[in-house]
Amino acid sequence: MTAPISMPTVRGLGLWTLFVKEVWRFAKNPVGSLIAPLITMYLFLAVFSAALGDNLVSGAPFLPFVAPGLIIMAIMLNAFENTAVSVMLYRNYGEFVDLLMPPLSPGQVALGMVAGGTARGLIIGVIAWISVQPFVTLVPVHPTEFPSYGSTELDPVLR
Repeated sequence: MTAPISMPTVRGLGLWTLFVKEVWRFAKNPVGSLIAPLITMYLFLAVFSAALGDNLVSGAPFLPFVAPGLIIMAIMLNAFENTAVSVMLYRNYGEFVDLLMPPLSPGQVALGMVAGGTARGLIIGVIAWISVQPFVTLVPVHPTEFPSYGSTELDPVLR
């Protein structure tokens, strides 16, 4: 006699499926999901650089000072946007039934949605960090504490 499938295994598979569905939703449109946030970040960078020029901020050059903040802004905005747009799409297209029918608890549904948004935010963050490297070299002092740009002593952080 075979043992029945336990619910945590099924729920884990459902959670994984929801996560993959959320990642696939933004991966289907790379221009709108991955390129547009970079364009937005570069527009902010261009406007701030044109407005403030080569001024020093807290003893640090402006571009290395503002670039980490713009990368974090891109991460946070895209992580939130992914989850919010998913909920709105479920609502507008009447797909909440598909979301509520699997044997997932509300916490697991929320975790799957948030994990999809987090994945998009991290992907955008890595792409933004790589794309800004030709203009300013950002090297974390302690990689386990990345990004550690919130301190007032920016000299050890910036190279």
